[in-house]
Amino acid sequence: RLYENKLDIQDELDNAQGNDNGFPYDKLELTVDQTKEQEVYMEDQIAQDITNKYNDLITKGNDLNKLKKQIEIKTTENEYLKLKNDLGLSTDIEVKNAEIDLQKLKNSEQSKETQLKNAQDYFKVLTEKDLNNYELSQEQEFETFRIDGSQDEYFDEVIDKYYKYDNKLIDLTKDNLNDNEVDKPSSNDKPNKSDSKFQKDKKDALGNVIGQEFDPTAYATAEQAYEKSLSDYGTYLQNKYNLSSSRVSLEDNKKNLKKGLKESYANLLDMENTINVSKANIEEKNRELSISKLKYDEGI
Repeated sequence: RLYENKLDIQDELDNAQGNDNGFPYDKLELTVDQTKEQEVYMEDQIAQDITNKYNDLITKGNDLNKLKKQIEIKTTENEYLKLKNDLGLSTDIEVKNAEIDLQKLKNSEQSKETQLKNAQDYFKVLTEKDLNNYELSQEQEFETFRIDGSQDEYFDEVIDKYYKYDNKLIDLTKDNLNDNEVDKPSSNDKPNKSDSKFQKDKKDALGNVIGQEFDPTAYATAEQAYEKSLSDYGTYLQNKYNLSSSRVSLEDNKKNLKKGLKESYANLLDMENTINVSKANIEEKNRELSISKLKYDEGI
């Protein structure tokens, strides 16, 4: 909204001053459009951040459940160890060490419960969702992403869209410099005190012209104009250099972004494969566990 207000002010100034230079207005307009598009990207980023926070909650919840199961198993083992101790089959030191290990697990449980509670509270602040009213999934859901066709073409298209307004701004600046080209001042334009144009009539007390004399005011004015032409040319060259630097910087950013996207995509594929293999292993372990439990129940 700030840039839109600037657009309105710039329009009013141009109308009041009769200024037909559209560059400042066009530049602001591009900035407005770029800001609006960045808001969309920001919304996507916020959604991704919230998704990451939710997945982190699932991870913390699963870690806590795993720890509770370990405590349950350790408690059973300690009870069995105490029975062995009563029968003289284990030492008091072994029992004491087992109790210490169990207490460590319980301390870790309290810490993880606090971490989970803090994460839930923060998630509620972000989303206004009280997760105590919901049952969290035990898995982190994700959609498989694949690029059909050429990766280079896909990433180039994404990058061109992302930097669309940067390219437009560079083209706009280039056109403005071409339309307002400043020629290099000639050394012949430098004011010379001996030049006749810096002479003025010399008059006596009665106002009669009695000859010629140096005109410092005219010379100073010409000197200022020459210095301004040098300054304007320097500014023009600096703007051309800035434009060239911006173009080089933009191309470097595109290359670095493309490299990063390719690496991220490769990591994504590797991560998806790892997840699928892990899921398959879990399913196989659960199947083996079911068979073992069945055999145990049947006394085999």
